[in-house]
Amino acid sequence: MIFTQGYRSLVLFSYLTLFATQGYAFDIDGKKWPEPNTIFHVDIPEGGGLFDTAFETAMAKWSSATAFTYFVEQDSVDDPCQSPIEFTPANGVKFSSTNCQGDIFGDLTLAIIETWSQGTTILQVGIVFDINENWDVYSGPWDPDNNETSDF
Repeated sequence: MIFTQGYRSLVLFSYLTLFATQGYAFDIDGKKWPEPNTIFHVDIPEGGGLFDTAFETAMAKWSSATAFTYFVEQDSVDDPCQSPIEFTPANGVKFSSTNCQGDIFGDLTLAIIETWSQGTTILQVGIVFDINENWDVYSGPWDPDNNETSDF
């Protein structure tokens, strides 16, 4: 599951697909949450609160557009890379220079989603954004000529 930077669009392969202009999520491999809702722990220190707000806004939009509800627990840090087998499952988000396995992000990778599941049931999801990217939050049409900034 990797967000890539080809043509400056964000594509997540495997469980979810997200597009830069709007957020959409769907199940493509038969795995699902045990309930039609989950909690994300959000406290992203980078961006002075701007990324927290953008993440929470995206979760609210997805919740209002689908039958699935994302609840956000603000100012709550849970490492999105910790295994739910060893710890209590907790969905989280962070910036890092490596993925959850400690591998450095490729040049075209913007972010990854790590999903832990048991059988067909999703236990936990962790989202890790590449801290080495130049990130910003903005509204408006996507500028394909802007290769310097990725829209969070």
